[in-house]
Amino acid sequence: MKPPWLETVRATIRHVMSEPGGHGVEMDEAARRLNMSRRTLQGRLAAHRTTWRTELETARYQLVVTLLADPTLSTRSIASRLGYNDYRALLRAFRCWTGQAPSDYLRSLLTAQDRGDSGASVSAPSVRS
Repeated sequence: MKPPWLETVRATIRHVMSEPGGHGVEMDEAARRLNMSRRTLQGRLAAHRTTWRTELETARYQLVVTLLADPTLSTRSIASRLGYNDYRALLRAFRCWTGQAPSDYLRSLLTAQDRGDSGASVSAPSVRS
């Protein structure tokens, strides 16, 4: 079964950001990979009652929680990969999404895993468009 269209958009964004040397993703690049024009992408997003910014931030959040688990990556390299010009912007965004710093979030996940709590999960952030 084919994933819902918005998840396909988010997966495309995450894929581009995950590529070696990736430094964020522009709407034009995502549209090209989805085989549509920028205006068509904007229209489809509007039809789904969302925006490029909302989907970009959701994909960033989904990817950052995965990247934080990699001890070889610094916060600065993660920020760069996600398209933030300054790692402090990532720290602010992460605090808005989760209410805590990335280091505190990771610590709480590790604590939950140590307790055997399989309920620790990743949910999409609340992003204002």
